[in-house]
Amino acid sequence: MMRTTALSVDQAGGTTAELVAAKAGYRIEVTSLFLTVENGALGVNSTLQDGTANTVRMTLTSQAATSVVSYSCPGTPEAPLFETAVGESLELVTGTAAIVAGLLNYRYTRD
Repeated sequence: MMRTTALSVDQAGGTTAELVAAKAGYRIEVTSLFLTVENGALGVNSTLQDGTANTVRMTLTSQAATSVVSYSCPGTPEAPLFETAVGESLELVTGTAAIVAGLLNYRYTRD
């Protein structure tokens, strides 16, 4: 069985940051996550996406400036939530004023 790695996420709004580096010949599989989105205006989106192709894998939407929205997605290694394309990194792009924080579990898998 491949090892799964936990990653702490804490990112301010209006930024793009690489969460998991690309590895040649490998995909990144996100096996589970718990993330919160707060302080964004109604309907502001943040995305988890491939690093260079910018293919959106998951969208996190804030509800209002004073609310916190939680995303709890308990995937498994046998049934991951999503995966990147081969050789892609995983980025988090936060919407204006939205703060995203939480935990993401991932692993590299060979194509």
